[in-house]
Amino acid sequence: MQGYRFADVEIRPTERLVLVGGQPAALQAKAFDLLLALVERRERVVSRAELYDTVWAGRVVEDNNLAVQVHALRKLLGERAVVTVPGRGYRFALAADDAPQPAAARAASQAAKQVCAIPPMPTSALHGRDDDLAGLDRLLARHRLVSVVGAGGIGKTVLALAAAHAHESTQPGNVVWAELAPILDPALLPGTVAQSFGLALAGADPVPVLATALAPVQALLVLDNAEHLVGAVADLVAALLGKAPGIRLLVTSQTPLKIDGERVFRLNGLAVPEPGTALDEAVTFGAVALFAEVAAAADRRFALDAANVATVIEVCRQLDGMPLAIKLAAARLPFLGLHGLTQRLAERLELIGGARRDAPTRQQTLRAALDWSHALLAADEQVVFRRLGVFVGGFTLALAADVARDEAHDSNAVIEALSALVDRSLVEAGDADPPRYRLLESAREYALAQLERAGEGPVLRQRHAQVMAAWMEQQAVAALVTSEEAWLAEAAPEVDNVRAALDWSAVHAAPLHVALIGASFRLFGSVGEVGEFIRRSNAAAARLPVQVPAAIEGRYWITRAQAHAARDTAAMHEFAVRAESLFRGAGSRPGLYWALCCRLWSGHVPPSEAGQLADEAAALEPGLPPRLLVVGRMGQSRHHYRARRYPEAARDLDAAIAHARAAGPTWMEAMPIGMRATTHYAVGEIDEGIRLVRLCIAAQPRRSGTPAEIPLGCLGVGLVLKGETTQAREVLAEFFRLCRADDWWFFNLMDEAYALLALREGRLRSAARLLGYSEHKACQVRALRMAEVQTRQARAVLEASLGAAQLRRLLDEGAALGEDQVCALTLEATDSPALASPG
Repeated sequence: MQGYRFADVEIRPTERLVLVGGQPAALQAKAFDLLLALVERRERVVSRAELYDTVWAGRVVEDNNLAVQVHALRKLLGERAVVTVPGRGYRFALAADDAPQPAAARAASQAAKQVCAIPPMPTSALHGRDDDLAGLDRLLARHRLVSVVGAGGIGKTVLALAAAHAHESTQPGNVVWAELAPILDPALLPGTVAQSFGLALAGADPVPVLATALAPVQALLVLDNAEHLVGAVADLVAALLGKAPGIRLLVTSQTPLKIDGERVFRLNGLAVPEPGTALDEAVTFGAVALFAEVAAAADRRFALDAANVATVIEVCRQLDGMPLAIKLAAARLPFLGLHGLTQRLAERLELIGGARRDAPTRQQTLRAALDWSHALLAADEQVVFRRLGVFVGGFTLALAADVARDEAHDSNAVIEALSALVDRSLVEAGDADPPRYRLLESAREYALAQLERAGEGPVLRQRHAQVMAAWMEQQAVAALVTSEEAWLAEAAPEVDNVRAALDWSAVHAAPLHVALIGASFRLFGSVGEVGEFIRRSNAAAARLPVQVPAAIEGRYWITRAQAHAARDTAAMHEFAVRAESLFRGAGSRPGLYWALCCRLWSGHVPPSEAGQLADEAAALEPGLPPRLLVVGRMGQSRHHYRARRYPEAARDLDAAIAHARAAGPTWMEAMPIGMRATTHYAVGEIDEGIRLVRLCIAAQPRRSGTPAEIPLGCLGVGLVLKGETTQAREVLAEFFRLCRADDWWFFNLMDEAYALLALREGRLRSAARLLGYSEHKACQVRALRMAEVQTRQARAVLEASLGAAQLRRLLDEGAALGEDQVCALTLEATDSPALASPG
């Protein structure tokens, strides 16, 4: 059989020999068989099943064998030699030098596999760890001491096993494995390691004796599960590094050794796809692949498919991609089914367990794994750990110190304990600067159980709510003077903690709840949850009156008023009137300005009173924060617009835009820009309005939950008015998508365009229904009419075409439509010729 040559790599199939740079390379038999199979089929991707049938023909082997041998080939030939094609298999990628065509057959001789002291790989594959394995291997090649550090059940041992087997495949007999979990007495550590090398120790001080004995040895020593012996392991490793130059060390532990020369490899959970990921892509993520494999092994009826992949993704997400938790959960499928498993994940510590009798006791349940980790903590660390369980979605260092401290544990003590918890992998530290911290959900549930057992639950939940309320007060002030990007970066990550504080205070502390509601309006608006704010603030009304300062209650009412600006302007005005009275009594100039402008915005101020309110608001402006002036000038512009004083409305909106830009780059300018376009539409300057909002859209993030939806909707209106129906459909489809994600917040501000689009396309009955919807909402919302003249003309066209009776019936039908029905009707397919512009 002819050989193959790829740059400095030569493969001689007959001799079963690989030369790299002209020198023979050590390669185990199965790795050579795999290499030859890939080389002979290098013109295509080779599936995993075909490789198993070729290399391990007729034999039942552990699924991880293939990953280990692929890693060995990459280590020998380079990372790019064998390419993984997700969901399909592997391909040999080196360019051939005068290589012959693939042979039709090859020798079937097999080499005996070297026997080593490494435990076998587990039956479940090393899903989603290819990059981790490659990164660990690179560290091992450059450093003598590498510690794989991570939470219990995260997969440290499996990764170390894969690295050890890969090392053994290229350097047979060069790996020694020492399992430390069963050792409870640190004094037994040197003897255990010596036994792994086949040595017997003598003498009163065994550590230097062992180090001296290993001085001539060349080996990779793996010390698995070192966290409960970390001090003794650190002393032993330091001695080996100093006296045994041929010994390289790979340590797995929940905490680093913290000695000179150590390189820490932090191992996190398996990758979990985003919700909504399609089946073909989802199976390439380690968490989903592992769940599917274990579930299929536990229940032959289970198969991952398009119908259940979303549920599997959610299970993996709730389990933080932790391999142990995923395996234990998947093993419960025969008893619970997938739906039952999902419903009971809140009881994960009790639910998930008892699946593998051959596993170490500490890994047979999630609770056992966490009991093991918790028992290794010092008393102060246990106190801080359980108190951190009250946080939802993570926390900052300052918040942790405020919540967890008491007379016996000051801020410095909390910070020291938190540092230890990060070291011990019970708390994750993010990559940002400064970092944000979080407990994995399983660890958090365990911490909360410990909190209740210690009798601290009620006190800590109260303290958490109080701390979050004080923090939210600071953020409410900062929101007016801090750049939007900086404010969002600090405030948005805490939304789940604010929710938890609101939930607690709603039941236990009404005054705190009312204060927190008012302070959180900007936060909920910024993350696209204005609908949630409305629901929470409406529910809080039942708890009034409460004993809070007038300015705090006034803020509650004014934020409710602004939240109803696009939904119910009558309610907006009612709430603003209440806020006005409270702010006048409290002597709050910013609050009074906000209330007056919201009243003007609502459109419910009598014309005889509106001018006086506008003058009073203008007199309050000097010295107010620019971001508050944005809201105020928009409110005043609406007063002028409704009176058809378009130049005055344009003046106020230009001022609002200038204030928004003065406050720093912010999407808030999108709202006044969108409203400014309406002043152009109102006077027939359609092209100028379209140009303005196109520039704004190009510079703004297109996401729900922000006024950035407004210029997009205004663009749709302008395109309809101009007769560009194809483009209008595309823009409105995107606008509808954003509105749907944001609980239809700005949907009704643009509803005139829906009927006009249908009419332009000749869909008369649809146009009549959509006009009925628009007229019904106009009475409720009192939104600015951007196409008032065109809408009146459209009604006349429809009445002439359909007749008064049929038009009335269709208008009534439209008034009863829901938002999704309006979207479908607006964008329904049509083959009708477009009509000329109404009028």
